[in-house]
Amino acid sequence: MNFDKAIKSLENGGELSSLAEALLAQMSVREKRYMVGGHHNRLRDIVKHGRAYNAEPIRASGCKRLGVPQLRFADGPRGIVCAHNTAFPVPMARGASFDRALEKRVGEAIGLEAVGEDANFFGGVCINLLRHPAWGRAQESYGEDSFLLGEMGAALTAGIQQSGVMACAKHFALNSIENLRFKVDVTASERTLREVYLPHFKACVDAGAASVMGAYNKYAGDHCCESEKLLTRILKDEWGFDGCTISDFTFGVRNGKKAMKSGLNIEMPNTSHYGRELRDYVNSDPEAMVYLDRAVLEILKTFLRFTPKYNETRKKTPSPNRTKHALLAREAAEKSMVLLKNEGILPLDIQKINTLAVVGRFANTANIGDRGSSSVFPSYAISPFAGIADYCKETAQGKVKVLCAVKDADAYLAAKQADAVVVAVGLDYRDEGEYTPNFDYDTGITMVGDRRSLRIRKSDARLIQKLRKINPNVIVTLSCGSALLMDEWSNSAAAILLMWYSGMEGGSALARLLFGEANPGGKLPFSIAKTETDYPPFLYGGGKHPAIKYDYYHGYTLLDKKGKTAAYPFGFGLSYTKFAHSGLRAERLADCVRVTFTLKNTGNRSGSEVSQLYFGSAGSVFDRPVKLLKGFAKTELAAGETREISVDIPVERLGFYHSERKCFVTDRAYHIYLSGDGKRFLQTDIKL
Repeated sequence: MNFDKAIKSLENGGELSSLAEALLAQMSVREKRYMVGGHHNRLRDIVKHGRAYNAEPIRASGCKRLGVPQLRFADGPRGIVCAHNTAFPVPMARGASFDRALEKRVGEAIGLEAVGEDANFFGGVCINLLRHPAWGRAQESYGEDSFLLGEMGAALTAGIQQSGVMACAKHFALNSIENLRFKVDVTASERTLREVYLPHFKACVDAGAASVMGAYNKYAGDHCCESEKLLTRILKDEWGFDGCTISDFTFGVRNGKKAMKSGLNIEMPNTSHYGRELRDYVNSDPEAMVYLDRAVLEILKTFLRFTPKYNETRKKTPSPNRTKHALLAREAAEKSMVLLKNEGILPLDIQKINTLAVVGRFANTANIGDRGSSSVFPSYAISPFAGIADYCKETAQGKVKVLCAVKDADAYLAAKQADAVVVAVGLDYRDEGEYTPNFDYDTGITMVGDRRSLRIRKSDARLIQKLRKINPNVIVTLSCGSALLMDEWSNSAAAILLMWYSGMEGGSALARLLFGEANPGGKLPFSIAKTETDYPPFLYGGGKHPAIKYDYYHGYTLLDKKGKTAAYPFGFGLSYTKFAHSGLRAERLADCVRVTFTLKNTGNRSGSEVSQLYFGSAGSVFDRPVKLLKGFAKTELAAGETREISVDIPVERLGFYHSERKCFVTDRAYHIYLSGDGKRFLQTDIKL
């Protein structure tokens, strides 16, 4: 039996495990060893494509004699890294949308573009938790809340796998520091691990994720790609994960024998430790074949499950609809941007504006994010100035003059002539990102990684302050991947819009939001504290053996615990309309708590609201967070429209990990908090 016959048998009702075992039984030891390694040719990428990483799919596994396909890896998570594909807003932006359906559609588009590049594996479901905003790769994930991470990651997973492309959730686990990622040893209490750093991975596993990638960092002394506790006892035995595991690239594996025994199936992107080291292990230790066979069997089962759908997609949709995907990227950008402040200046009335100035370092730059492994190479990308100028040209027939100034002196002159000033500042790949070499014509080769400052550059802050003295209508747009402290300049802004790294259509989306063509509906997926000390400690150094303990509290749970108020709380975001929640009530059903409330758009334009449901224990003797997000609903309402909304919260979602009993338990009673902005809450209680 070869792979094609196994597929046909599977489609005719054959049993998956039996078919995989039949294929395994025909393989030589050498073929099995080939199945567990990557086969990347970086030199070919450089010579053929002019760049070193993932210009075409990275290959792994495969058995040519039996027709077993190779794993063909495309990185992400803001789009397919291979060739030239759609650059969507970064996941942190999409997390701010709180829109599962939108994220699934993004996943479907990414899956189709993967198929178009002959990739059958997407390594871009990044769901590491934002513990501290200094983390360099924060932009690649969805925020600080485990539940939000899980919901968005599961939606992306489902969308990608709609086309038969295997989705990989990463980096498993506790990966929230970049510069020390290869050697930092992270410890956490069992409760912290189970409640804070693992649930979002389980959500993706429950959503059917084909693969999980181990992390670089250590957990409790073991590199995560060599942690039997993480890869086997928790992931496979407890959660029932039936896909394949892969290592993070190049430095993910340090001990091939240990990694194989711990449950790591494939070393990426090349066979280093799974090469000669694994050959010697197989030749010298009889138990080695047990672990090798287990790894190959899990790979085969995964390939058998996904290949039929992948082949069907490739046949029906060989080329993705890039025009449609570009419009989706614009929609995602529009629904992700967060309006933090508005003194009534927005939306701009195009009929009342004669001159508009777009100034700042990123005025004429399409700032789409990090240039590490997540870097996408779209065929075009629209800057703030280009997007605004094009919008005004099409909408006002050239009656609005749009000025652009990047240098400060020019910005001041433009501000004197303008009715309003859009200031495009924030961060870029030179300020935060993956800790890899970046080449810049101005600064040469640099290593960026984690942020040393949680603020924008002093020159940008001074620009905003001086512009306000020239023109009262200063609109600040911020590019960034996570929280920025703004106290030194926020009073100088009439409006503040968090536009993130907003993808190839970011400039167009910005223009539509500024002029009210679209209505801001994004909410913060993290807390913006008032001071740096309101965040947990972050590790920048630590010598040869850096170590850190991740505590139970971070983000909004830490602020609640300390009784501190955020500058801008988790879940906050303004709109051009207003919403009112009322009638909050809850009832216990068989296996869930049904929360019902009424939402009304009390303003004069349509818009969307994210109704956030938090639960907090009532009267527990154990240490509990004040509140935890356990459900949310995003609702579009026309002006004046009212709708009754019900959200079912599974009772098991309300559990806390009991360290002595080694299981999750629920409390007897809970407070339920409902909010649309993270500041004002309605409350009701329920007994279980």
